[in-house]
Amino acid sequence: QEMTSNVGAGGVAAAEAAITKAQSDHATAIERARQATARAEDAEAQAVAFRLEAVEANEAARAALEGLRLAERQLAVEWQIEALCEESAAELRRLDDEERQLREKRRAQQQKLEEQVRRLRAADGEQSSAVGEQASEEGVEEKAERNQPEQPPLQRQQDMQQQLGTPRQLSSDRSTFKVVLVGDGGCGKTTFVKRHLS
Repeated sequence: QEMTSNVGAGGVAAAEAAITKAQSDHATAIERARQATARAEDAEAQAVAFRLEAVEANEAARAALEGLRLAERQLAVEWQIEALCEESAAELRRLDDEERQLREKRRAQQQKLEEQVRRLRAADGEQSSAVGEQASEEGVEEKAERNQPEQPPLQRQQDMQQQLGTPRQLSSDRSTFKVVLVGDGGCGKTTFVKRHLS
């Protein structure tokens, strides 16, 4: 009985010790499980944070790409504007050259017209003097004819034919030629004609 009681007491103590150890191990396992769960939650939170950072980085990359494309479009527009400015400058230079050439042509035409006007005025002066001389000569001849005795009609007709055959023309024949004035608008053609109508 003593041996049985000793064995029974030792078994109970061993069982209690085993139970205590099992409880301690269970508590330790639960604590480790809690720690592992906490670490897993931390890791998951970090993963979520990393995902958010990745999304933000992706959005930033998209924004940067969009900004780059916009900058490229703006640069292309600036190049087009610069090309248009160069074309406009070239067109303005061409127009300036054409205007300069037109001014030179107009100046040359004006000088030519002035020279022609001077020549016509000189010719008009010479013609006026010649007409005056002819008129004076005709007046002298008329006076001489008046003083001469009256000639027969046949002799008078022969004298007229001789006068018409001479190089000197009568005043009625001086209007048989025509003058054509050619020039740009506003250069003075009508003024010149009106000034010399008389």
